Amino acid sequence: MKLLPGVGFQLMRYGIALLAVTLALLIQLILNILTGGKETPFLILFAGILVGSWYGGTKLGLWNAVLGAFGKAKKYQEAGSLSDSVWEMQLGSAVSNNPQRSLSTPDRSRDRAWKEMLSARSFLPPTPTVSADELPSRQQTQAALRTSEERLRLSLEAGRMGIWDWNILTGEMTWSDTLERMHGLVPETFAGTFAAFVELVHPDDRDSLTRAIAQSVEQKTDFELEFRVVWSDSSIHWISGKGQVLSDETGNAVRIIGVSTDISESVRHATLRQRIDEQQRFLGEATTLLTSSLDYQTTLETLAQLAVPQLADWCSIDMLDENQTIRRLAVVHQDPSKVDWAYQLQERYPPDPDAPYGLPNVLRTGEAELYAEVPDSLLVEVARDAEHLEILRNIGFTSAMVVPLVARGRTLGAITFTSAESGRHYGQADLTFACELARRAALAVDNAGLFKTLQQELAERQRTEAALRESEERFRTMADTAPVLLWVAGTGGQCDFFNQRWLTFRGRTLEEELDQGWSQGVHPEDLQRCSDTYQAAFQVHKNFQMEYRLLRADGQYRWVLDTGTPRFLADGSFAGYIGSCVDITERKIAEEALCDRAAELARLSTILTNTNAALEKRNAELDHFAYIVSHDLKAPLRAISNLSTWIEEDLLDLLNPETQRNMNLLRGRVHRMEALINGLLQYSRVGRIKTVVDLVDVDTLLAEVISSLAPPPTFTITIQPGMPTFLTERSSLEQVFANLLSNCFKHHPRSDGTATISVQDKEAFYEFAVADDGCGIDPQYHEKIFVMFQTLEARDKVENTGVGLAIVKKVIENKGGTIYLKSQLNQGSTFYFTWPK
Repeated sequence: MKLLPGVGFQLMRYGIALLAVTLALLIQLILNILTGGKETPFLILFAGILVGSWYGGTKLGLWNAVLGAFGKAKKYQEAGSLSDSVWEMQLGSAVSNNPQRSLSTPDRSRDRAWKEMLSARSFLPPTPTVSADELPSRQQTQAALRTSEERLRLSLEAGRMGIWDWNILTGEMTWSDTLERMHGLVPETFAGTFAAFVELVHPDDRDSLTRAIAQSVEQKTDFELEFRVVWSDSSIHWISGKGQVLSDETGNAVRIIGVSTDISESVRHATLRQRIDEQQRFLGEATTLLTSSLDYQTTLETLAQLAVPQLADWCSIDMLDENQTIRRLAVVHQDPSKVDWAYQLQERYPPDPDAPYGLPNVLRTGEAELYAEVPDSLLVEVARDAEHLEILRNIGFTSAMVVPLVARGRTLGAITFTSAESGRHYGQADLTFACELARRAALAVDNAGLFKTLQQELAERQRTEAALRESEERFRTMADTAPVLLWVAGTGGQCDFFNQRWLTFRGRTLEEELDQGWSQGVHPEDLQRCSDTYQAAFQVHKNFQMEYRLLRADGQYRWVLDTGTPRFLADGSFAGYIGSCVDITERKIAEEALCDRAAELARLSTILTNTNAALEKRNAELDHFAYIVSHDLKAPLRAISNLSTWIEEDLLDLLNPETQRNMNLLRGRVHRMEALINGLLQYSRVGRIKTVVDLVDVDTLLAEVISSLAPPPTFTITIQPGMPTFLTERSSLEQVFANLLSNCFKHHPRSDGTATISVQDKEAFYEFAVADDGCGIDPQYHEKIFVMFQTLEARDKVENTGVGLAIVKKVIENKGGTIYLKSQLNQGSTFYFTWPK
């Protein structure tokens, strides 16, 4: 028959334990016979119980102690003393529960006092009176009893155990020294009441402890409890208590005796073990979570949710972006409304990147920070203002940890664990655990980043390969459809590609043209020159151009322009050349014709130069002639004018009115002739005499022109606002305005007429307008008035040479502008002219 796994081992443990106790009892029995009834060494039974406890555990150790006590009960009953069996039973129980404890020196006087106290309370029966004959045997018994008491003291000290006795009827409770020390009291300072005992128990355990004891008393059953006691230094210790209810002959519970054990160390170890197990389980869950997805943002958010409330009341995760800016990735709290509030608080009080503590410092240094306590002074130092400090105080921080997310020497971010409502206080072990969790999280983030980079590189490579294939296809398509002859050469200089147009032009296959096959079609007179040009450019990887004659499929040599460009890969390495050839035969023919034409143009240019020189000479002669004519014509005119004036003065009394009118008419003709000569001179000089360019304020210019013309006082001339100031030839513009404005009042039918001058900005030029409210001009004469010597009224009626508007038009057109007229008969006239800026 097969045993279940582990059953055989358990049976072996129990067998060894029982065998050890049986052998111990057998040896004691033999020694008692050999020594004539004298007390045998207690260590024999102690060793048996110790072996039983070691192999069988605490439960089997208790049974061994009971078995040992039962084996010796008959001997002590015959001696009339129950006390030794009770002490031995307590000792066996103590040792079996704590076989690993070391022994300490006992306080013998305290043990005797304890025994006397137990005897006084009938816990141990009083020692019977003996006769003189029984005295030696009785002395031996008392010596054995003292030895047993000493062993009990050693066991209690070694096992961190204490015994107690509670008289239910009187309410008096008695403790051993070790029990008082287990409760944080100085020996012999316990008040000796159940109420005093309850006061030492942790407040959270008092109700359960009193209910359990009350139930045991009521049901007359033993009990076993584990509870906490609080020492005067506020430290908390764990105690395991076992009690037995004793009843009187009527069955009423009158006393409880028991033993208590300090199990604080065991609880701490168990708590630590449980905590380690929980941490390992958490790390396992976290690792599974971190490796389950490559979306690190979602994964870290889930990790923060997993940490609350197991590790913290608040958990936040912050990352550094590409610009090393702190970006909050997640905030988790059990209350979702507080999470929204936390985000708003961070927006209002963003972290200071230069702060010497907390999150910024951890991100900057890559070192974790532990705040086992969060004192108010730290909150005062962190707070930005009074309101911020109040908020931090209301949160109630008790402890915090900030651990960096570091991978491959780079700080990626940080995780902040904060304790508040739970009152948890972090220690170095918590920080170590948090750092391990952060290390795994950082590794997951880094792996996600590497995978993302790999995906991007792979996608980029696929896009590049696809683009390269597309580019190659597009190149071949474009090359074959291009209107030029294309060729490609490798790094060795040999051609390895020709497009379809080249092959069609040459009338050969690709295989025939590859390598140096194409050179067979180059004209023998051009081959060496082409080879030298190509090799020279190839050595230095530079562009080149060359012209040569290439044999076409129909047997004719055609001139081509060959342009070669070096090719380079993305890493800058040389990849060869790509070139194109264009048929330039027609261009060559055109160039020859152009050369002939150029020679002809050179000849014509020489003739033109000579002609220009002759014209300049003629113009100089004309200027000289005009000056002479002006001088020679003006002198007789002035003489005639003066002579007529003198005659009129000398013969004033003899001249009749008709003669005086004729004399005035004579002088008017002389003045008209002089004005005509001046107008001809001005007209001939337009465009031939360079004038100075100045910064002209048109407002000021018009005011000076109007003043020099001296119009009738009743005639009104208005200058509209917005007249420009610009660089131009002042004298030319002044001449134009003077002629136009003088015509306004000279030819006006009334002396109280009006004229208006305005301007419009036309980007590249200004358009000026000179308008009057005179008699107007019939549209059929709009072009005629700009012709030389043309007037609309008889010269005898209005003195007019007929050259003013002709001069105006020539000046304006010489500057690149235009002039035109808008007018109807009896509706006034407006002259518009443009002037370049």
